[in-house]
Amino acid sequence: MLRQEKGAAMPLVLMLMFVLTLLGTALWHYSMVDATQVARDERKMQAYYIARSGAENVAQHIINENKEDSTFVNKMINAPASDLVKLDYGDFEVDVYGNPNAEVIIESTGWVGNISQTVVVTLVPSGGSDYALKAKNISVSGKAAHVYGDVAYAEIGGDNFFEDIVKEGEISYDPEWLYTSPTPPTLPLRENIVLNSTNDHKVVNENGEYNLIDISGGNLDIIVEGTRRLYAHEIKVTGNGKINVTGNGKLYLYLDNFTGGGTFAVNDEVDIFYYVTPGGVFDMSGTPNLFGAIHAPDADVKIAGNVSVTGSVIANKITGQGSFTVVYQELDDEGESGGLALGSWQWKE
Repeated sequence: MLRQEKGAAMPLVLMLMFVLTLLGTALWHYSMVDATQVARDERKMQAYYIARSGAENVAQHIINENKEDSTFVNKMINAPASDLVKLDYGDFEVDVYGNPNAEVIIESTGWVGNISQTVVVTLVPSGGSDYALKAKNISVSGKAAHVYGDVAYAEIGGDNFFEDIVKEGEISYDPEWLYTSPTPPTLPLRENIVLNSTNDHKVVNENGEYNLIDISGGNLDIIVEGTRRLYAHEIKVTGNGKINVTGNGKLYLYLDNFTGGGTFAVNDEVDIFYYVTPGGVFDMSGTPNLFGAIHAPDADVKIAGNVSVTGSVIANKITGQGSFTVVYQELDDEGESGGLALGSWQWKE
């Protein structure tokens, strides 16, 4: 009887072994398919980053070169697509086309083996800002400030009562940073301007570079006819000091550092653009009324007290305190800030 039971168990054992063999084969097959898919996805991601890196480098090269030669972007558009660029871990090719007065398109394709991915980045004319305030980091203390215009930030800090201080406009989170700092032009070096007495007076009516402009008393008159360019490593307007900007045209004021607590009076017929160099500080305090567009993508802007700004502020970091007011006004610098800036990204399947 026992022998018969053992004999009956043998087919069951064989059946189980067969089922386990099939199961093992299926698991091996699925694991191989899964490993193949993982490897393919990894190559797709590598191809994407190769393509994006190629597009970023070409875009930055065009932006930088176009500052020195405004025809450079046209040369890139008229050139044929690049040959395949060989890298240790893949290849890429780039094509540039479009209209430099509207939108320049950079299409980059990355390859890893037989897997390819394509990204498209656009360059658009840089002429001004659509925001009252835009910065990587905005920190506002208290609720007394008033902002009339859109606000965009990539990272917030401090109290940041945006909903309380933005009276008109939208608040948005924008992690993309599409601005570059313009390079100050080469200008004739002028003597420092230091005015500290009520009767002191100085007139500037030509382009120039200054190591120091320090106005704690008296009046500095800047005359603008057409286009005026000034580069000051440091400007201080404090106490009873006053800067008067008159005339008709555009004033491009390049700065390393600005400290303002005095008076800054601007004729309605003059547009002012403040370009703060990387690492600099644009510090407004006291009760000045400031008109113009502040372009400081790699510098910090501080607004404290009863400051009133009419124009726009782009900065690496904006720190606000007190009952300041910012009223957005669109100003076009006609490409002075670099000619072209990064626009949008698109991943093409």
